[in-house]
Amino acid sequence: MGKYNLRFIKPLLSLSLGAAIITGAVVGGAEDASAATNYKISNGILVFKATKKVVKGTVTYKGKVYKNGELFTGTKGNTYYKKGKKATGIYKERYYLKGKIYSGIASGIYYKNGKKATGTYKGTYYLKGKAYTGLVVDIYYSNGKKANGTYEGVFYLNGTAFTGLHPNTGYLYINGALNTVLRIFEGDLYNGARLNEGVIQYNGLWYAGKRVANGTITIPGGQIIIVDNGRQTGTINSGPGSYYAVINEAIAKLEALKFYEVYTINHVTNLVDARRQYNEAKVAVDVAVARGAVTSEFGVNYWKLAAQWREIDRYEGRDTKEVAINKATYELARLEYTAVNSIRSASNLTTAKLQYDAAKTAVDAARAKGAATSDFGTNYWKLADQKVEIDRYEAKEAAITKATNELARLEYTADNSIHSASNLTTAKLQYDAAKTAVDAARAKGATVSDFGSNYSNLEAQGKEINRYEEVKKAAIKDATTKLGALTFFTNNSIDDATKLEKAETQYNAADTAVKAAIAKGATEADFANLANLAAQKNEINRYKAESEVTEAVKVFHEAHAKALALTVENVGIENEAEVQAALEAYGKLSQEAQAKLSNEKKRLDELDKKIEEIRATENKAQVNAGKIITTLENINWENADKDVLDQCSTEVKDAEFFIDKIKDVVVKKELQKRLDIIKKRIDEGYAKID
Repeated sequence: MGKYNLRFIKPLLSLSLGAAIITGAVVGGAEDASAATNYKISNGILVFKATKKVVKGTVTYKGKVYKNGELFTGTKGNTYYKKGKKATGIYKERYYLKGKIYSGIASGIYYKNGKKATGTYKGTYYLKGKAYTGLVVDIYYSNGKKANGTYEGVFYLNGTAFTGLHPNTGYLYINGALNTVLRIFEGDLYNGARLNEGVIQYNGLWYAGKRVANGTITIPGGQIIIVDNGRQTGTINSGPGSYYAVINEAIAKLEALKFYEVYTINHVTNLVDARRQYNEAKVAVDVAVARGAVTSEFGVNYWKLAAQWREIDRYEGRDTKEVAINKATYELARLEYTAVNSIRSASNLTTAKLQYDAAKTAVDAARAKGAATSDFGTNYWKLADQKVEIDRYEAKEAAITKATNELARLEYTADNSIHSASNLTTAKLQYDAAKTAVDAARAKGATVSDFGSNYSNLEAQGKEINRYEEVKKAAIKDATTKLGALTFFTNNSIDDATKLEKAETQYNAADTAVKAAIAKGATEADFANLANLAAQKNEINRYKAESEVTEAVKVFHEAHAKALALTVENVGIENEAEVQAALEAYGKLSQEAQAKLSNEKKRLDELDKKIEEIRATENKAQVNAGKIITTLENINWENADKDVLDQCSTEVKDAEFFIDKIKDVVVKKELQKRLDIIKKRIDEGYAKID
């Protein structure tokens, strides 16, 4: 009997040991992997594996940054994170690219150190981050590039107010404006924007078309005159009206006198021109008088003839110090813009500059001849004062221009036009720039009327800013109130479903209010008790996690109550399926739930082991019984004597012993059937012997 047992049990033991070795390797590997970190994620929260407590502070786990257990959004050092990852976008008015403060162009906006910047970048001019269209220090930009075209009535070429002939129309522009007067440009006479056509007089010279006339020309009114390099040298008298032609000639020559005021001749070239003008006018007047003309016929300029002679006479005695001092005192006396705010227009400014330049030149000339300050009399102080007034007005005009430009940029003047924190920031920057520029212009003498129709926008934008600031304040107040209403921010303060519901209601209200306030420009510093918000969220998550564990344990108990009621004393192979089902269900539970069911797991393992032992015993009995029956089935019953029959009876008893240990009804019945046939043969054998 012993040889049968050893031969058939050995393969079963080998299979069982192999399975045990393989299973042990898998379990051991899983345990090593779970111990690779101190942290784990539980319901979206980073917690310590050992204590299940939320990880406080800022840490990095599996490539993501967490703060107080939640995925971090904000800046750490100079790096911007969103939901734990380095992010691209605007955070607290700074632009980040892949977490780093960015300088360069992004989505068409120019950033410098993360801020929308003003300046030139790669050949393009940006204002507050946007490619600029408009004027900057008299340079015209379109989409950030120095541009060609008309802007606010001025024509620009390569960004500069254009002087010259338009490349397409050929029209003459001066400082960006279409020429509207008689003007010499590059040696040609322009009448407005086009070359002059016909005969016209300009600066005492006659022009035929675009050039100075020579020879015989017919002037407006029909008179025929002789000109040499534009200057009239004679008149052709033909037919009726020749008397008036002579009178007109005299009138024209008197009009051409330019040196009739004292000190207008200041160079020998002026003297030559003054003598020529005087001689031409004197000859024309004398010719007219010889034809019978009287003084009254020479018009309003007749007095200039004597005045220009006096100036010629004065200049020819110019070299004395006394003459220079007299001229300087004369020019100083003419200064009329010495009082503050006496220059009120561009015309005033032009006159003031001419007066100042004349007086300054005369004073410098007198000093060169030895004059001292005391020689210039009581008006000498006017020179400095007029210069101060000129500078004041020019500074005022520049300040007004800057102020009007800033006022034109105000874009949040309508009610409810500010909708976000970004709008508010832009509106404040615009308002501050415009207010500063207006105040600076007023300090230089500007009045409200100088700022044009956009001046009212300043007050309007200020009101809109104040309106939105009040909205922001109300939002901050609402958020502060709801933060103060949080009552479940301490550990273990939630211990039932009712408190959980209340805690979530409080949290959602406070979180919504805080986000709404931040969207309107609030910062974290504006909120009291802000830390309680995250703490209450952690407490909500803690309770939910523990509730889920409790529910999982309850469901496990209910689903596997039959298996859990078994003991090693009453368990059998028939219970194998329900014990295995319970073990599989346990393996799918969270680690927290498994920890709660450690005793149940221990019992299930014991039951599983007991079933394996029972199965091993049954398998052994099945094999042994089968071997004995097979041996007996091979007996030659025809020749069996009493000794053989006695030995077979003993083997039958051994087989019945093993069959009795088999739990599988089908197997047991089959073996018993075969054994009953053998027992019948034995009985028949004994009957023959008897």
